[in-house]
Amino acid sequence: MMTIDRWRKWSKTEKLIGKNAEIEPSKPSEATFGGFEGSVLAKIPINLCPSGTFSLPEYAPGAWQEDLDRWLPERCLHRDGYEDYGGVGSLWRDFVEWSLANNEVPCPELAFAPLLKAAGWEIVNNMVCGLFLREDLWVLRMS
Repeated sequence: MMTIDRWRKWSKTEKLIGKNAEIEPSKPSEATFGGFEGSVLAKIPINLCPSGTFSLPEYAPGAWQEDLDRWLPERCLHRDGYEDYGGVGSLWRDFVEWSLANNEVPCPELAFAPLLKAAGWEIVNNMVCGLFLREDLWVLRMS
């Protein structure tokens, strides 16, 4: 109880103010930004058009064509005679993980669907017709 009363009755005294009057508080240093690189995906520049709408830059799908050609046989399957569908999002996440593991620059999400289309894959309702991840085959076999 004494501690609470001590804080309630506290007040500045002339003695303390006079003693510290000549000391000027330090000014805050300039804010610096150091070290954090952030996500590669977060570095996509967004342009503000004169109409006030946002637009994203166009990507040339060919920039990741060689990586896609290596990734497809290694991590994906296409089975003739089956109606297999892989989600664009899950395929893209796996492609990004594979790219990072192989020290490649990851493909932005907005460039992935055009990249698949340029490679000849049909996309319907955000699903890639005839293509899915190899690891998903295990799940299919278990069901």
